[in-house]
Amino acid sequence: MRVKHLISFLLIIMTTVTGLSHKQSGGNFSQLTSSHAVGAKTTADNSSQVDALIAQWSQDNTPGAAIIVIRDGHVLHEKGYGLANLTSKERINSKTVFDIGSISKQFTAMAVMILVERGKLSYTDTLSKFFPEFQADAQRITVRQLLNHTSGIFDYEFVWGESKKLKGNEPRTAENVVKFLAGRKQLRFQPGQRWEYSNSNYVLLAQIVSIVSGVSFPQFVQKNIFQPLGMNDSFVYDKTQITRNGRATAYVSQDAGAKPADRNPENYVYGDGQVNTTVEDMAKWDQSLYTENLVKASTLKEAFTPGQLNDGTSVNYGFGWQLGRYRGLNFVAHGGETDGFRAQITCFPEQRFTVILLSNSQQFTAPYAVANKIASIYLAEDLKSPAAVQIAPERLSDYVGRYALYDLVLKISLEEGALWLTPSGQKRVKLAPVSDEEFTIEGSNGASSVGFNRNSQGRITCLTWLDQNGIIFCRQQ
Repeated sequence: MRVKHLISFLLIIMTTVTGLSHKQSGGNFSQLTSSHAVGAKTTADNSSQVDALIAQWSQDNTPGAAIIVIRDGHVLHEKGYGLANLTSKERINSKTVFDIGSISKQFTAMAVMILVERGKLSYTDTLSKFFPEFQADAQRITVRQLLNHTSGIFDYEFVWGESKKLKGNEPRTAENVVKFLAGRKQLRFQPGQRWEYSNSNYVLLAQIVSIVSGVSFPQFVQKNIFQPLGMNDSFVYDKTQITRNGRATAYVSQDAGAKPADRNPENYVYGDGQVNTTVEDMAKWDQSLYTENLVKASTLKEAFTPGQLNDGTSVNYGFGWQLGRYRGLNFVAHGGETDGFRAQITCFPEQRFTVILLSNSQQFTAPYAVANKIASIYLAEDLKSPAAVQIAPERLSDYVGRYALYDLVLKISLEEGALWLTPSGQKRVKLAPVSDEEFTIEGSNGASSVGFNRNSQGRITCLTWLDQNGIIFCRQQ
């Protein structure tokens, strides 16, 4: 997810939070049961509930979304809602192509894993091997730290944004991102010191893939991921691309309606984004995660393994996947948003269940929450509201503190014998413990929870919003 969108996305969470054994397990695709019953309700009943949930996007004069729901390899729901183009009135369907924004990071991570498995690259390789022009601290950053967002690299989008042209009309390319980052004199923090989402990490990874493989990153992904999986309508957008048929137009709000998003056709920065695909192709990607079609299971397991900070704190991010929990179930997920497009993939590996949602409207708010609601429809028999436990008041003081991500701060206070969470500028909400590491938000019926991450000495160092893509706030000293 682009940084400016991540911030606005988090602000939405802060203002809607009351409406909505943290072991960092996140779900492991290599440990799956063979089958699960779909449940008592029929597929038609469930699909009608999804239709009702997306009703406002089913009109003949609005952009909309494509949704696919998969369980045990079977498609339970696959449908387009609204229009791919408001002028031509072309409707969205399962073949409509969307820009999936930061979900692209999963494909960048897979490209890296493929090269690691082939012995061409190591997770311990440092940037000094690829970018000797970087300053000394940056040269110590490892490939693994880039993958886990623990590098300390400044996010180029804080300066560049998405649509504006660069000074002197320099092209927006991945190569120019590298030049820009090489000119930075300081990191935001020392490598491995904390977690902070940065698109620059994955731009650098894409450039490393190109350097190691000897071909461009878009070519490598096409040959080694899209083609083997039969993702025939998918591509990484770069300056060699021509206009593709079936591509949705992205829209942003204008008065009471919508207008086409101001997209820069000469934005050729990839690795952090720029994968264009369909829900049908994304379903192929999802199902490949239960196979060894691209890499061995032992290699793929790394993608769903929590990263680790220097002090031993586990963080809820693997390789292009965020790790979380929703009403007692582990999931792996990622969101994406760019220039009017929004996207979400949420997988519950232990249930072999996935929701994929691709939208061409900026107004499609919080796709992660929509995906969770769809999961609630189909996994009603699996989901539960965790039972509260008692934690002694003197122990609750261990959690008290301020937790930050960029300029956003969450305050945890101990009042009236209970923990309270207060987002910046918002009303406080009460937390109910379900374990030493996980607390649900009172009034959410277990649907919204936060986790507390400990370092190797047992000290709480991070707070994770578990039900929405595992966003991590690190404790301020």
